Amino acid sequence: MNTEYLRMPALMEEQKAAGSKDKYIEITDTLVCARDGLESVGEKTGYLKALADTMLAMDFQVYELYRKLQDTLKAVLKEVLNDYDSLSENEKGTVSEVVKKACGLGILIEEKYEKYL
Repeated sequence: MNTEYLRMPALMEEQKAAGSKDKYIEITDTLVCARDGLESVGEKTGYLKALADTMLAMDFQVYELYRKLQDTLKAVLKEVLNDYDSLSENEKGTVSEVVKKACGLGILIEEKYEKYL
């Protein structure tokens, strides 16, 4: 299992602190490609957290890349919510955190996802 995607939020924070966008494509590609290697719902929850945290640090003005991550987050979240009842309490907490962040970013509508908050 490749967990390189877990480093992407920190890498995006470094880009933000440096006022740079040099690695945005690399970060986005790493996150989008990592989706194919996710096997369990538990892995997907950690992946969702990495996606949300990366997007929080990302400059929205790089819309095409931001949109790729947004679409990926929505698709993986849908998969995870389909198996929500099988998640551990820790995984449910992670899903709740991701939903809160996604609502805060305007990606999700809070009223529609309130039962996961």
